[in-house]
Amino acid sequence: MENLTADIMTKDISTVHWSDTLEFASQKMHRLNIRHLPVVDDQGLLLGLLSERDVQRGRSAHTDFVTPEFNPIVRDYMTAPVEQITSDASLQEVAHRMMAFKISAFVVVENEEIVGIVTSDDLLRALISLLDHTQNPDGFEDDRLSYYSPIGEIANFFSQAGI
Repeated sequence: MENLTADIMTKDISTVHWSDTLEFASQKMHRLNIRHLPVVDDQGLLLGLLSERDVQRGRSAHTDFVTPEFNPIVRDYMTAPVEQITSDASLQEVAHRMMAFKISAFVVVENEEIVGIVTSDDLLRALISLLDHTQNPDGFEDDRLSYYSPIGEIANFFSQAGI
């Protein structure tokens, strides 16, 4: 079972520049089938995080979204400062901090360099992996393993977080 952020994070990440348009960022999210993009400056340093919700907020604020007169940019809707975590953080820490901050993603940073992103989807995949390992070879769940494993605690955690 994976226990560290490095074990479950997405390492091949895309970013957007703070001056890119929301429309460009939205198209990039759609094309890559993702919901979060780290926002960087001219030197590639992390400035913020743009989520699908941020894009929706920008769209709802401007019903025409993109007009010749108005083309919203990422910096006006990104979340900053962005919550960060290191690759050696435990999954328990990630989950607790997501709940505490009511967020669904952390940018993973080492020495001021973006090395990945970990999302609530990544945690759910880890939970599925854990649940898969509690089944016996016949495919039936072994109640003894469930009782002595942290599955109930994890499921309760996700339920309380609204995930």
